[in-house]
Amino acid sequence: MSRLSKKEVEDAVKKGTNLRDVDLHDTELWSANLMGANLWNANLCSANLNRADLRCANLQDANLMDANLQDANLRCANLQDTNFMNTKLRGADLRGADLQGANLKGADFVTANLQGANLMGANLRDTHLWDTNLTYTNLMYTNLRDAGLQRANLKNADLQGANLIGANLRDANLRGANLMYANLQVKTPPLNSHLFIAEILWREAKEESQKDFVSRIRLEIHICWNELAQLAQSKGVDEWAKNILSRWDIYKNKISKVEDAIK
Repeated sequence: MSRLSKKEVEDAVKKGTNLRDVDLHDTELWSANLMGANLWNANLCSANLNRADLRCANLQDANLMDANLQDANLRCANLQDTNFMNTKLRGADLRGADLQGANLKGADFVTANLQGANLMGANLRDTHLWDTNLTYTNLMYTNLRDAGLQRANLKNADLQGANLIGANLRDANLRGANLMYANLQVKTPPLNSHLFIAEILWREAKEESQKDFVSRIRLEIHICWNELAQLAQSKGVDEWAKNILSRWDIYKNKISKVEDAIK
């Protein structure tokens, strides 16, 4: 079965027809009702699926490279090992979707909702994730190299073993996130994330005073930068913490302002 029209595809889905391996590249499927469709290994390269309903659909191993899925509903869809390279997914609903092993390199997820989605082992290199909802998302061992995560909500997300080299985390929310074994050589860290600051300091802490200072940061999540500096001084670890945090310009500039304020 190949090169079906939008109506033919919708009718096939309604009848429960197996659309595995179907060729739908460049097909106009705007706002199509494809809920529960079996599109395993389908070719949807450059297809227009804007606002399409793909809830609980099976798109495992499908090719969606350069496709338009803006504002599409992919809630609870099976997207394992799917190719989303350079795909437009702005505003899409992917809550609870299974994206394990998917190729999302260069995809646009700006303002998308990925709450509770499983992206374990997915390739998210160069992905645009600004203002994206990633709360409770499984991002274990994902490749987020050079990804844009500005203002992303990563509350309680699992980033264990994730590669964050070169990622932009400016103003991202990391409260409750798991950063164990993650590569934190980010381009821009979140300025006010106690968890991120504590994690990078903890990895460098060797003396008890340093470990105690980091433990206090983790407990007192509402502490401001001035109070943080004073706490570091009281523990005798201010120069140590300053040297580590100054690796990033955003922290270096903040520390300079704080030092001027508390002199």
